Amino acid sequence: MKQNLIVLCALVVSGAISTPQTTKVGNIVTNSDTVSNLVLLKDTLSRFYPIEHRTMSTSADALHPFAPRFCWNFFRPSPEAVRGLSEALSAYESSVRWIFGPPSARAMCIVAVRPGAKAFVGYPPIEQTGVLFPGRPIEQQFVATKDFIDQALADIPHLCSFLERRLGLERLPSKSFDPRWIAPTDPPSLETIPFDFVERGMHVAPRNSAEKKILHFSVTQEEWRAISAGVLDNGSQEDSRPRLNASAFPLLSTIQETESTYFKESEVAGLREECIRARTHSTSLAIRGLDKLIMLCDWAKHLRGDLVLSAP
Repeated sequence: MKQNLIVLCALVVSGAISTPQTTKVGNIVTNSDTVSNLVLLKDTLSRFYPIEHRTMSTSADALHPFAPRFCWNFFRPSPEAVRGLSEALSAYESSVRWIFGPPSARAMCIVAVRPGAKAFVGYPPIEQTGVLFPGRPIEQQFVATKDFIDQALADIPHLCSFLERRLGLERLPSKSFDPRWIAPTDPPSLETIPFDFVERGMHVAPRNSAEKKILHFSVTQEEWRAISAGVLDNGSQEDSRPRLNASAFPLLSTIQETESTYFKESEVAGLREECIRARTHSTSLAIRGLDKLIMLCDWAKHLRGDLVLSAP
């Protein structure tokens, strides 16, 4: 049978998002209505998928020129769900336009702009802010005024109602994120049909080379470095944690951040087995990455193909 080739290419990744604990949003101390509206948006989105991290701001600066801004990480949303959300935002009509804006680390961000601004492109959107207003210096591009921010915040309840109707979320409860999902006791089962989800990492994996369909998840840089430091004995000298013998993981040890690695179909099962052994001695962050490698191996087995990790 003709082999399917899984090729992994680089994507932008890094960082984590913290959850704000006070009523200070961005650089503005907000009133209760403002906070309620921002929380309302979070509650609406969490009906779709659990939200692992989120940040929100009503202030604009040189680094984040668009406001209000809501950034979040769904936990393993399907590509179809993210695409549906993007289409819903495009269909929303109001005096304020809500679009995918510049991401914050691995998080997706929704920002408010005036009608007429171009949407970002990419999947998920990862373009620079200059795309919105081509030909204009960034300092002369849209800067949110207090009046516009107030207008956008007042529009959030209408946006939420529209998204709930459009996406069929009206009768669904909010989904809570359970931190235990990050590093479950058991690894992914080979008996389970592999599934795709959106979680940007160091690579992208074509799901079908002929049709150019891609998988939307991979190991992040932070996860790989946790694996490398804790399992492959590549950590700092100051780190006193016990490590495993890298020679016990000959296939896993060949993976490098900046170099491509090729696994034949006959080696995929061995790589999967090494990942399962490695996770028994790993941190939660490393387990999260190892489980993604296991799932990529499962996709390769499902497609009866090789696995290629292409460096940036």
